[in-house]
Amino acid sequence: MVATSENDFDIAILGGGICGAAAAREAALAGWRVVLVEKGDFASGTSSRSSKLIHGGQRYLEQLQIPLVLESCRERAVLARLAPHLVRPLPFLFPVGEAGAPARPLLAGGLALYRALAAGGNLGPTSYHRRGAARLHAEAPRLSPEGWTGAYRYFDAQADDALLTLAFLRDAANRGASLHSYTEATKILRGKGGAVAGIEARGISTGRVLSVKCRSVICAMGPWTPALEALLGEGIHRPVRLTRGSHFFLPPGRLPVESAVVLLDSRNRRCYAIPWRGGTLLGTTDEDFAGPPDSVEPTADDRDLLLAAAKRFFPSAGLAPADLSAGFAGLRALPAAGAGKKPEEVTREEQIFEPARGVVAVYGGKLTTARRIARRVLTRAERILARDHAPSPGPLSNRESARTPLPEGDIEDVRALREKIRDRAGHSLRFSPARADRIVEREGSGAEAALGRMEADRRLARPLSEFLPYTYADFVWGVERAFARTAEDMLERRTRLSWESPREAEAAREMAEEAIRTVRREQVSE
Repeated sequence: MVATSENDFDIAILGGGICGAAAAREAALAGWRVVLVEKGDFASGTSSRSSKLIHGGQRYLEQLQIPLVLESCRERAVLARLAPHLVRPLPFLFPVGEAGAPARPLLAGGLALYRALAAGGNLGPTSYHRRGAARLHAEAPRLSPEGWTGAYRYFDAQADDALLTLAFLRDAANRGASLHSYTEATKILRGKGGAVAGIEARGISTGRVLSVKCRSVICAMGPWTPALEALLGEGIHRPVRLTRGSHFFLPPGRLPVESAVVLLDSRNRRCYAIPWRGGTLLGTTDEDFAGPPDSVEPTADDRDLLLAAAKRFFPSAGLAPADLSAGFAGLRALPAAGAGKKPEEVTREEQIFEPARGVVAVYGGKLTTARRIARRVLTRAERILARDHAPSPGPLSNRESARTPLPEGDIEDVRALREKIRDRAGHSLRFSPARADRIVEREGSGAEAALGRMEADRRLARPLSEFLPYTYADFVWGVERAFARTAEDMLERRTRLSWESPREAEAAREMAEEAIRTVRREQVSE
C-alpha cells in the first residue's frame, strides 16, 4: 500500500455530488485551496438520479415554503444564465377538473404567485387551455379526454443532472481544485483541541493512501452522511431520513409528450411524464428507504404506482409493465425530525450542522439550489477559519459566482447556436436535430469546433444508439474532459444508455472501453 500526500489546503470536501461540486467551484472561484474526494464516480449518487428538473418547486407553495420557492426560482434563472447549453426551458401541463387535482381558481392563484416570485426570471408565460384545444393535443396527444376540463401551461427548466454536476467540477478543476474520484475518505484527522488537521483517503482500486492537510472539512455526502461517525470516531447525533425516488424511461413513440405533464398517483401525489431525449421519463416516487444507500434500486411497487398513474391519464397508450423495464432510483436525505409526516410533506430545505470543530456537514436541498447551499456551507467554514485565527482564504463573491459562466456556458444566443449546428451537422453528417442538439448540450460554446472535429474524423460520429442522440464523441469527451474512468461512468452518467436502452448499452460497452484506452494512450504519448 503506497502512501502519498498533498500540499496544505484551506478546505477538504467529502462528496462529489452536486453540493460538493458547487462548493468546490465556489471555493476555487474565491481563490481557496480546495481538495475534493469521492468514493465513486462523480455524480454517481443522487446527483445523477433525479427528475432532471431545474424548478422553483410549485408544489411547495401549498406547504407555504415560500422562501424555498423564491430562492429556487431565482437560482433557476442563475443556472440558465451560467449554463444555457445545459439548462433548457421546459413547459408543463397541469390538467384540472380531474378528481384530486387542485381546483382551477386555487391553481390559477398558485401559478400567479409562482410567476411573481420568479420576477424577471420567468422562462415562459403561464396560460390556460380548454380540453380539446389544438395546443394540448399537440403537446400530449394521448392525454385522456375524460375527467378534466383543461390544463394550465407554465414553465420550469430541465437539465441533465450529471452533466451539470460535472460542469461545476470542471470549473473548480480549471481554477486549481484537486479532484479525486474513486477515492474514499477513511479518517478526519484532528489536531490540538480537536480541531481539523486533515483527512486520510484510500484509492478504491489502487489501495493508495492519500494524506491531506487542511484547515476545515465539508461533508457533502447526502444519503451517506451517517458515515461521518466512523470518519470522526464519535457520534454525530443527526439522524437522516432516506426516501427513494424511482423513475422509468419509455422509449421514443411509446408515450409522446412535448411538455411535461403533471400526473396524480393512486395516493393523490404528484408525479410527471417528462420529455427526455426523444422518449419519456416517468417519475417520481417518494417512499421511505431503510437499506444501505449503495443498494437502492426501483421496485416493482414503484413501477406499478407510476404505471397506474400514466394509464389513468394516458389510457390510449396501452402501457404495460414491460414498457417500464428500464429505470433508476435515487435517495433523498431528509431531516429525521419529520418522522411523523409523509415523505412528500418533509421539507426539502438543506440541513447544515457542525458535528465537530472544523467540520461542516450538509444534506438535503435541491439540485436547483445547490449553488446557494454551497455558499451557505462555505460561509460557515469561513467563520470556523476566522474563529481559529486562520488567514482568510479569499472573499466569497455572490456576484462573481452568479455571473461567471460554467465551462462552455459563454453563449450569447443558445437557440441560434442550436439552429446553426442542426443545419451544419444535418448537411455534413446527416445528423438528426436531436443528435445535433446533443453536440450543443455536451460542448456548449465549443460546439462548432467539436463538430469540425467530428467532420474531420468520422469515427467520432459513429452512433451509439439507433434512436438516442449519442455518438462515439461522447465517450471521447467523457475521458478527455469529464473525468470518466470506467465504461460504467460512460454508460450511466456521461451518457444515459444504461437505463435509456440497456440492450444498446451492452453493445456500446466495447466502444466505451476503446475510448478509454485510446485517450489514455494519447495522453501518455504527449
